[in-house]
Amino acid sequence: MSLRDFLDKHPLAILTTVATAAVSTGAGVAGYLTTQRCEIDTATLELKHSSEVELLSAQIRSIERRVGDGSAYFDVTSLVIPSQKVSSLPKQYQSLEDGRIFVSVPDDPKWTFSETN
Repeated sequence: MSLRDFLDKHPLAILTTVATAAVSTGAGVAGYLTTQRCEIDTATLELKHSSEVELLSAQIRSIERRVGDGSAYFDVTSLVIPSQKVSSLPKQYQSLEDGRIFVSVPDDPKWTFSETN
């Protein structure tokens, strides 16, 4: 039996095989494109929100202060210094709590300093 005879006698089998191959190929391409689209969307969202996440992280690590335009933040991580740096503090810092806390009171008549218990 030649190929031509087989094709003439079994057209439905050939049509089913071709349709299955076409659908399988289409599904594979659609799956690949969907995966690529999801990766692109994820990268776009990460890029779009990275600056917002960075700003919020900075606000969490800092205490907001409302001086001037309100865009400056006070970094609370700089409040604690190692004991080696205590000797390098300027002279205007006063020691409290047996040297565990140092305060610099501004030299301004509007500011008053008093130690409470």
